[in-house]
Amino acid sequence: MQNNKKIQILAVFLMSHEEKKKHLTFNYTQKNRMGQK
Repeated sequence: MQNNKKIQILAVFLMSHEEKKKHLTFNYTQKNRMGQK
C-alpha cells in the first residue's frame, strides 16, 4: 500500500513537471514571436 502511494505521488509530480515545461516552452515561443514582429 505504501509503495503504491509513492508511485502515485511520483506520477503526479512528473505530470505537473511536464505541464510546466509545456507552459514555459509555449510562453517562450510566444515571446519570441512578439519580439520578431
